[in-house]
Amino acid sequence: MLEVFLEANHYINEISKKRYAFTGPPQPIKMLNLVEHLKKCKTDIEAEAVAVSMKQNHELMEQVRTFIDRVVIEPRGNLPCHFIAYPENHSFRGRQETLNRMEDSLKPTLGEQKCYAFNFRAIFWIPAQTSGKLEQGLLDAAHQLGIVDSSAMVDQKSGIKSFMTWLRSCKEPWLIVFDNADDFDALKQYWPSMSSGSILITSRDLSALQWTRIGEEISSMSAEDAKEMFFSAIEHHIPRSETNERAAESILQEIGHLPLAISAAAGIIAETECDLADFVQLCEENAHQPDLFAHMTPDFRRIDYDLTLETVWNISLQRISAKSMQLLSILTYLDPDAVPVNLFQTGGRSHPEIGHLSKMTTWLQISKELRKHGLCSTANIYVSFRSDSTDSELTAPGISVHRLLLQTVFHRCSSQEKQAALDFAVALLKAEFPKVSDDKFRLSTQWKECHILLPQVEAVLSRCQNSNMAVLVDLVPILCACGRYSVERRSFSDAERLFSVAQQVCQDRGLQDWELAQFVQRSLGSILLESSAFRCEEAVKIFQGVVTRYEKTLEPDDHVLGITYSDLAQALAAKGEYDKAIALCRRGLSIIESIKDNEIRRDNRFHIHHNMARMYEMKRLPDEALRLHLYEGDAQGNGLRQEQSVYGAWNLYAVAIETHMKALKIRHTLFGDHYYTAISYHKLGELHLEAGSLQDANESFRVARQILSDPMVNTEAELARTLWYWSMVKDKLLETEEAAKLRKQAMTIRNTLLGEKCVPASNCSSADFDEIVVYFNR
Repeated sequence: MLEVFLEANHYINEISKKRYAFTGPPQPIKMLNLVEHLKKCKTDIEAEAVAVSMKQNHELMEQVRTFIDRVVIEPRGNLPCHFIAYPENHSFRGRQETLNRMEDSLKPTLGEQKCYAFNFRAIFWIPAQTSGKLEQGLLDAAHQLGIVDSSAMVDQKSGIKSFMTWLRSCKEPWLIVFDNADDFDALKQYWPSMSSGSILITSRDLSALQWTRIGEEISSMSAEDAKEMFFSAIEHHIPRSETNERAAESILQEIGHLPLAISAAAGIIAETECDLADFVQLCEENAHQPDLFAHMTPDFRRIDYDLTLETVWNISLQRISAKSMQLLSILTYLDPDAVPVNLFQTGGRSHPEIGHLSKMTTWLQISKELRKHGLCSTANIYVSFRSDSTDSELTAPGISVHRLLLQTVFHRCSSQEKQAALDFAVALLKAEFPKVSDDKFRLSTQWKECHILLPQVEAVLSRCQNSNMAVLVDLVPILCACGRYSVERRSFSDAERLFSVAQQVCQDRGLQDWELAQFVQRSLGSILLESSAFRCEEAVKIFQGVVTRYEKTLEPDDHVLGITYSDLAQALAAKGEYDKAIALCRRGLSIIESIKDNEIRRDNRFHIHHNMARMYEMKRLPDEALRLHLYEGDAQGNGLRQEQSVYGAWNLYAVAIETHMKALKIRHTLFGDHYYTAISYHKLGELHLEAGSLQDANESFRVARQILSDPMVNTEAELARTLWYWSMVKDKLLETEEAAKLRKQAMTIRNTLLGEKCVPASNCSSADFDEIVVYFNR
């Protein structure tokens, strides 16, 4: 720069000494060369500055990621917390020595009594037959404990992680029961680290012993305990005399002192009002009936089960009414642990042949008859979510049936009876499950219903698979709802499995509702694309097939076709074919513009523009990406959670935190500490706040505030919003002074922007600050 100045000064001095009549002064060649050299130096310096900035931002991002990975949050639980599926059995008798020894392997009834007998500050009863039931039980326990936000957008994996962290860090005595553990691979993933807790496993699989130092096989009761249980159950019908004592000993010896058989025998005596001698005769008459357990494998068959339950169940199943037997046959397709009573009382209206189940009088008669015969028991179904900022807890009554009895009933049924029972079970579920479609597939307002009903659908699929029965076409809409629910709960392996079953049914059975069939395909493609970067070829193939079908069957301006173009575009972008993807997005936009509903048109335009902006980022075209983000995007900056803005979000927001972490890395490289990078940090902070990851949220809001505090950028509205949300995090971290300071700063900016004076923070909410951002970006 100095050389240019000196040369310019020299040139001016020289030409001022002469007069130029015709040609004018000579060109300042040397000075021009110096200027060009200066321009080149400027370009080099700017490039180096950008490189340094990129490196610094990248290092900052890596530090943030390392910090987030390192932080272990220790959530606080609300104690005492007793999460037990079954009510306390006040008629429980015997097994005192077993209870006192604190064994790690107990039958379910014993496990229940152990839970109630000891003074644990926290007790969690977790069904563990399958990975799905295990994960659902752990998430329910986290909700009951109060360590995750009961929000409709809580991440299932995040909730389970918080629960496992709580178990590790809790200093109070806790007990967790893994009931009926059959899937030990799944159990291995969620085995708690011991601190001050105890673990019980109930299982029929002897390999459960590998998980514990102590195990005990629980079979028959002692003769004295069996007698106490028997007479306590029949005390209102049979007096305890010396004659009856001898008769009872004979009966109990015959049925092997098994609690399940004792309960069933007592139910028969109470129902028939017979004396003990008459009951002995009943047993003799039914001792040579066809083998109820012939269908079982030799490993599963037990000689004491064969000789005892076969006898008493033969008596019970022959004496119950046709309606009770029909209910048992339906229950063979449903979850043995707990079926919600409401499923029958409301869903029963969906089919004329089971309409009687919806009538309270009939239902009470049937359930009472089954309980009296010892064929079923009551259960509690717990689920808790938050809706419209109001905590809503639901403990639904349920009915439970022993698995061995369900197996027995199922194999007693004829092929025609089995098919009829399957039809009834599916009809019940179809009547209760919410319907999903291209226009309405968001289920967050119905998570409670889905949460309760999903185990029933899993049971239907399991029964059909194990019995080589075809899955009904009517189950496809239910599978779609279950799949969408699993997607929203961030359980993608379950979602893929459910949609894959639906896809197979569509292919095998020829689904008449072709729109639903394409919905299945699109949903499956989105899940494949989200689950792995290495599956984009599969997703492209699926989406291309849907597009081809839609182009042949839909009108050219149908908005569903436009959305599907965007789906295919995202799959192509995952392959790196950005130009094709952007061209498809533009085709989709041209169709979306024809939507008459302003709200639907706006939301779909936003998501396609948002997707295109991501593609431009990947192409390293930051100017166009920023233009779309800032001028065609969502001014509020929280579109990932808008209920009506979800078409494009399936692929982009399915694992929102991971997606935004990846996007932030690109944006730091392209934009540095730009306004839009700060908005992304704010989004990430909100997601962490919702998931209960308070330290992560704290760091994200800190970085967002740091960028938005730049006085050269007009970001007061966004800064106020970030400060307000950050104060919420500080409150949850019990940093009350810092929270109050941030809240005061947010309110000062807000009042200045709106021209208001001294509006107290108690009159404001996060929604107010969201609206300010929308207003100043309108």
